[in-house]
Amino acid sequence: MADVSGPVLQHTDGPPGGGTPHQTVRLRPHRPAHSFGIRGALPAGAGGSDRITIIWADNSIAKQWLQVTVKATAATGLAEPDVFYFGNAIGETGNSPTDATVKPTDEIGARNNPHTLGGPEGPAGIDDVYDFNRDKKVGPTDEIIARTNGTSSLTALKLITVP
Repeated sequence: MADVSGPVLQHTDGPPGGGTPHQTVRLRPHRPAHSFGIRGALPAGAGGSDRITIIWADNSIAKQWLQVTVKATAATGLAEPDVFYFGNAIGETGNSPTDATVKPTDEIGARNNPHTLGGPEGPAGIDDVYDFNRDKKVGPTDEIIARTNGTSSLTALKLITVP
């Protein structure tokens, strides 16, 4: 069992150290202000480790960075906090190593890489970069997601350098 007292998750709108903390989330099964759920699978992770899944409401953490901190405690077995980051740029396929701009090429990529549940190409895998809504299909809905979330160099999620 992990020590979950106190804040363990925080997401910021900017880079680490330079961003303004947006919200601190305490691990509890219900938080009306920012709805999320917690599921645990013990042991279900790599090498028999425990896996905890935290699921936020759709689009509640969108177009920003999520900073995750796992505390250093006797229960976690960490000597120092483990800090890592997830960026969310809706409709972005990772087609550029230098930016997270959602461009027409992201929409076209969805159009050119279709998947249907019963089609010859089979369902989209969990790692399919064009299945933006993770419904195992890549089609017009995914194209629209990329189109409606288009960004420019000024509005795109900024890539960060982690300390």
